[in-house]
Amino acid sequence: MLDDIRSAYDERENKMTKLVRRMEWWTSLDVLASDELDKVGQTDWAKERIFQLLNLLYQRAVRQEALTIIAANYHSSDELSGYLKSRIEDNRFARQWIFDSPQRRRWT
Repeated sequence: MLDDIRSAYDERENKMTKLVRRMEWWTSLDVLASDELDKVGQTDWAKERIFQLLNLLYQRAVRQEALTIIAANYHSSDELSGYLKSRIEDNRFARQWIFDSPQRRRWT
């Protein structure tokens, strides 16, 4: 998601217009699954985009318009930033949150 949104900055003109359109596209999906949320870069830009995305998805979930699936490698909700923690713990947005689930990958 962030790579797609960030590519809006590759355009020389209308950067904000393209950024807004891409954000609107991602947040307009009826179902969005995001894997490894904990791997997102910690730059101010990335944090702001994730906040905007999840905040808009949260608003749509509260209105029962969208479903968001988030996978991450957190061990408890205490590892989440305040805004994300409050939204994920709101059962209108997140119906189930599993911590410390066993690793499912097999290494050969």
